[in-house]
Amino acid sequence: MFDFKKTKKISGVETINQTQKEELNNLANNFAADKPTANNFDASQIRVHTMPDKFLANGINKITAANSSSAPFRKSGFKKNFLVGLTIGVLVIILFALAGWFLLKTIESPANEKIVNNPVATETLLNNNDSVSETGESEETVELKCSPENCELCTAEECETFKDACHTEDLCAINNVSADALCPQIICKNGPPIIDESEPELTELKPGKDTDVDGLSDVEEGLWGTDPLKVDTDGDGYNDGKEVLSFYSPTVSGSNDNAKLFGVKQVKIYTNNKFGYSLFYPISWQVNDFGGSGEQVVFIANSGEFVEVIISENDFGFTSAKEWYLDQNPAAIGNNLEEVLIGNWSGIRSPDKLNIYLLKNNYIYTLSYNVGLKQELSYQTTFEMMLKSFKLFEAPLM
Repeated sequence: MFDFKKTKKISGVETINQTQKEELNNLANNFAADKPTANNFDASQIRVHTMPDKFLANGINKITAANSSSAPFRKSGFKKNFLVGLTIGVLVIILFALAGWFLLKTIESPANEKIVNNPVATETLLNNNDSVSETGESEETVELKCSPENCELCTAEECETFKDACHTEDLCAINNVSADALCPQIICKNGPPIIDESEPELTELKPGKDTDVDGLSDVEEGLWGTDPLKVDTDGDGYNDGKEVLSFYSPTVSGSNDNAKLFGVKQVKIYTNNKFGYSLFYPISWQVNDFGGSGEQVVFIANSGEFVEVIISENDFGFTSAKEWYLDQNPAAIGNNLEEVLIGNWSGIRSPDKLNIYLLKNNYIYTLSYNVGLKQELSYQTTFEMMLKSFKLFEAPLM
């Protein structure tokens, strides 16, 4: 029963009136009359459904009305189900991770990449003369030989056959190396010879110091055994330089053979039978026949300076040494070339006075004085003596 005797205001509103109280009391009385109690409850009217025993797991008792309130909580079953669920969850996560990794790799791989693995085809493509390039294409191995396109593979002789495409160079001359056992070092280079059209610049070489002014440098005084402070060492009335140029010893007076350079054994005679020439050279100088062919013979002083005789073929049929020289040196001016007579052979002398050129039959004879790395002419008179002694075996063809 509700007690509505006391009234109060809620949020400024007065509680219900008397009529409303009576209606509420009637509703409450009716609800109490209809409420089931222990005395009027009919249990037969309620249906209870249970699971058959055959579907129950071993060790699980059927829950009935009698024991439902006291059924124990199955801890072991809950733990087992939890582990099974956890395992399944982990496997699902792993599968998703693998799927994601595979998808990522697929995206990173080149879309058009194709892998070909055909050992039979590969073996067919490869043979003794083939190779496979980095791109997978077959490349034929070609043996490189001397040719106008591969001048570096040519010898000096082969290089001469490709004059329009190749040219020879002397490494010793390029590197300013004085004559030694390894020089000259002739190599073949690509391209025709480079011709400098400008007037060649001549390096001005100073004559060696001559203290007594007798025509021999102080260095030559030591070579011939003369006194650098005396103009006429042997006192015969001729200065030392003139005696050497006349093939007489500056240390022995007289005019007979015993007073000559060869007689006192201050010089030797070099003879080249292949190309038919001979000349005197100081007995203390070293002689080298490079290549053993007689085409380049070098007479070397102790200082490294040297005189050399070089034989070249007259391939283009030049009729004079001057014609040949101007062909080899287009920038040279013919009027600057001094004509000389060596023995009975006419020739020319280069503007620097250090080279003589003679033409005999099919050969060009070049006699040169090379100071190497020095800046002065220590053996100028000695070089002139060697030029005067130069002889060809046969008479000139006029």
